[in-house]
Amino acid sequence: ALESLLAQKKNSWSTGLNFKQWETKKEKEKRLEGIMKKIHEEKSLGKDVDDELLRQIITEQEKDLQGRAGVYGESGTNDSIPIHWHDTFDAVPFQSSSSSSETVPTFIICQEFFDALPVHVFQKTDDGWKERLVDVAIDEDEEDSDYGSGGDSHNGRTTDGKSNRVQVRMIDGTTASVLAPTPTASPRNEAQTGENNGVQKKKSRFRFVLSPDSTPAMKSLLRIDNNSTTTLPPELDAAPSGTVMEVSPEALSLVQDIALRIDECQGAALIIDYGNEGSRDTLRAFQKHEQVDVLSSPGNVDITADVDFSAMKNAVNKDMKELRKTYEDADEEGRQKDNRSGKGDMPEAFGPQTQGQFLASMGAVERTIQLIEDDNTTDEQAEDLCTALERLVSTEEMGERFKVMAIARKKDGIFPPPGF
Repeated sequence: ALESLLAQKKNSWSTGLNFKQWETKKEKEKRLEGIMKKIHEEKSLGKDVDDELLRQIITEQEKDLQGRAGVYGESGTNDSIPIHWHDTFDAVPFQSSSSSSETVPTFIICQEFFDALPVHVFQKTDDGWKERLVDVAIDEDEEDSDYGSGGDSHNGRTTDGKSNRVQVRMIDGTTASVLAPTPTASPRNEAQTGENNGVQKKKSRFRFVLSPDSTPAMKSLLRIDNNSTTTLPPELDAAPSGTVMEVSPEALSLVQDIALRIDECQGAALIIDYGNEGSRDTLRAFQKHEQVDVLSSPGNVDITADVDFSAMKNAVNKDMKELRKTYEDADEEGRQKDNRSGKGDMPEAFGPQTQGQFLASMGAVERTIQLIEDDNTTDEQAEDLCTALERLVSTEEMGERFKVMAIARKKDGIFPPPGF
């Protein structure tokens, strides 16, 4: 009935309900649900839902959305800048309006963002590369000795008696080798059973296993087929057993999308995160500011992995190189129509620089000295400034651990962006 009422009233108040061009279908549906809920509340109070009340409900919703999103600007002016949330990068608008084809420059800052994206973890074994997977063990309750190294078999698990590895019988009947975890009880079950009531605690259901065969991720990311033949670089083929490599296809895809957006709209991107030039075993989890087991409490811990800046840089520069080749081919065939003829200033990835090097080259030290020498700066403030600078640039603090990468065009086709 409410949907019918909204449909009947649509023409009279449609100018009041302004969906933004970057709103997703889910966001639009949520707004409509909010309007219908408010209408239901008003009707339950015996009010007539007329055009005026509908416009009032919609106006109040708009104000509430702006207030929760955060609107900045001088009071009483029309210069406020609303902040909007988007489910995907593609949903971020790149045109000045829905009716205009004119693009607007896009500036992107990613602060500790890429480390939260999912990764595939691969491990080198004596039988070649395998993917590290999460499996549900058949048996939940076992004695601690089930994980020992005596070479015994316990309820579908067999220890090898040497390296405390366990052969886990999986649901499909196959077995997989995994390092035996230390049995722990989940917080929920521990709270239920207690320490002294004689009831045994449940062990974690989840554990890491190595794939018995090649997986879709191995085929697409490492190009390994069922016979474990690979076209990996020689250094990876020669990697010793136990080497771990993490790959985030979502990160690689996103940096390519960012580069394409900058190519289309102008602008630049700055990526700041902890990571390395290369990949290693870094997957870990945190809860209440303490590191915990990754599988200890699914959904309740923050999982993170170091960013592979080399992989992201290569993804951007390779993609831009291929795009440049496309433009050049189009020029030769006389099909270039978007003013890109002869274009050589394609966006590219710069860095990574350590955070300490980047901030120092951008004048962080000089700026700190300037603030300290200001007559209005107290001794306490000066000490805080020194402490903050040391934490940001020192190799013993964040200066070495965090890296900075930029995606931009060279100035005049020659000079890299500041800081690089």
